[in-house]
Amino acid sequence: MNRKKLIISFLAGGLVSALALYVSFRNVPLAGLTEYLARIDYLWYIPTFLILVLGFVFRAIRWRILLFPVARLTFWECFHPMMIGFMMNCILPGRVGELARPVIVNRKHGASFFGVLATVAAERALDLLGLLVFFIAVMRQVGARHAPQVEFSGYVLTQATLDTAVTAMTRLAVVLVLGMVAVSIDPLRRLMAKAIMGAPSVLVFLPAAARKRLREGLSTPIVGIMERVAQGFGLLKSPGRLILCLALTAGVWLVAAYSYVLAAKGSPGIGLGFSQLSAVMVIICFFISLPSAPGFWGLWEAGGIFALALFGVSDTSSAAGYTLAVHVIQMAPAILIGFLSAAVMGVNVMKLTRDEASAPSDPGSQP
Repeated sequence: MNRKKLIISFLAGGLVSALALYVSFRNVPLAGLTEYLARIDYLWYIPTFLILVLGFVFRAIRWRILLFPVARLTFWECFHPMMIGFMMNCILPGRVGELARPVIVNRKHGASFFGVLATVAAERALDLLGLLVFFIAVMRQVGARHAPQVEFSGYVLTQATLDTAVTAMTRLAVVLVLGMVAVSIDPLRRLMAKAIMGAPSVLVFLPAAARKRLREGLSTPIVGIMERVAQGFGLLKSPGRLILCLALTAGVWLVAAYSYVLAAKGSPGIGLGFSQLSAVMVIICFFISLPSAPGFWGLWEAGGIFALALFGVSDTSSAAGYTLAVHVIQMAPAILIGFLSAAVMGVNVMKLTRDEASAPSDPGSQP
């Protein structure tokens, strides 16, 4: 991808986000929304911002632990690439930030690209499992009303939509966990490697030289990648580190839920407690797993209005205003700190996006 295409990609991502934001609120009475936003006590958003930063600190510590079998980095060597990745997820389509972290760590520290990518996958699996457990716990504590049908920004959200999102995320979590376990069990991984290396021999209709080239050019790299991925999933072989990562995952979601509570304290008409606002956060997370514009504009707000209506917040202006304000404050640390991290590391974000397209096939890893 050349520089011109990268600039177009950034501009297109920003334009799509702006259009999605406009479309999201075009049917909301502007006077009511503006009046509500003017009544918010934004002083509460200062501690909200700070506690969100604490959540990213927990994430960086957790990722450092996950990275230990692949690369032994300092806290800041983990924190900056992670924030750059989150920033890119907020402003560019396709969650390209997930690839940014392994590219940066590979370029800066010589660690295996696929090994680092596996730790990002492990992190996502932990997040999904934590979210699902949190969902089950809080939904037992809250008194949700009958699920409404919410039409917002072109989205029509119902109980069936929520069930679909929950099911999809549950299946994804199961697939990620099973994949981690499969490549982490040495005998099973050796069996898979043997099958992959032996696959070209089954193609008896090919000349022996062609089968050899296929084995060297395809089977060997695939096995090498699998070994790097297994290294990235080394967490499963250390119960102590696994327990610590689970504890940090709980901390990440508790901090995120409390940020909704702090924001609600300054938001008129949102008289909900910790459990109910935790449920609102979880439901929004489920909905934004569906395909959406960069930054989740529109779908985030629709999910928030749907979730708030479950707990009796039926005024559209109040629900939309609170959800919009929370959306902005949730993204602010990732974007602001992400750009600062890129400056500190001397990372050119546009060049980084280009580098992702030429990620190493089987790089070495440092001890």
